[in-house]
Amino acid sequence: MAPATLDMRVSGASAIIVHHVPAAHRDWFMDWQAEVTAAIRGFPGYRRTDVYPPPGGRDGDYVAAIHFDDEASLQAWLDSPQRARQVAKLREKT
Repeated sequence: MAPATLDMRVSGASAIIVHHVPAAHRDWFMDWQAEVTAAIRGFPGYRRTDVYPPPGGRDGDYVAAIHFDDEASLQAWLDSPQRARQVAKLREKT
């Protein structure tokens, strides 16, 4: 049996966000997530966003992981007015 491989990553900073999304709002949420990702791409140190939907596309928790080069870059996004606007938009809908 071959040994398992381990995917090593360079250190960075990540935030995990969980959103409960009713199935009826799934398409809206995915559009919103695309807007957030477009906004975040302009921030220095941004690496990527991973989104994990609930199984089967039903009601449930979507998990988003955002990854930056370092804690200062992540904090700049978390404290930004762009993020605040997106969070307000999400709160209005859900």
